[in-house]
Amino acid sequence: MKKHLVIVLILIFAILIPLVIYSQNSKIYKIIESKCIGCQLCIKECPVDAITMQNGKAVIDAEKCIGCSLCVKACNFDAIVLEAQNENPAENDKMETQQVADSTKKTEPIRIFKVIEKKCIGCNICAHKCPTNAIEMINRKAVIDMEKCIKCGICEAVCPVNAIKDTMIAQDSLQKAE
Repeated sequence: MKKHLVIVLILIFAILIPLVIYSQNSKIYKIIESKCIGCQLCIKECPVDAITMQNGKAVIDAEKCIGCSLCVKACNFDAIVLEAQNENPAENDKMETQQVADSTKKTEPIRIFKVIEKKCIGCNICAHKCPTNAIEMINRKAVIDMEKCIKCGICEAVCPVNAIKDTMIAQDSLQKAE
């Protein structure tokens, strides 16, 4: 009986102590909003659900983040960087952290992909290549669903007639169009 208790205690300490130490986040990551395309790869890699999407951009919750850097490795666009590294992990609660990638400011332009109807030949290549099925053909013309679009640029790259353009627009003009 004592052997079993000792083994259980060893296992508990072998698992819990590293987790407690690991969870005392000494690294604070931030999203560079201009580089984030909203692909959500970082969200899929985060083991503690510390990353969410707000207005098409990733946001890191510093309270949940354990500093594992899996999100950094997953991001193909170098949009996640180390903001600060605290020398004393116990002081993390006192350190002010910034919620990043808040795209709610209406003055900032946003990136969209726009189909130039006159150029679109209805070949459907962009719709087939779109990883999120954000493009559908309506009346033999490509139409991009802005809610599904992750702004990866594949559609623009595969269009044989350059009918899709990467464009920056004012956020309020997009809302008026909806």
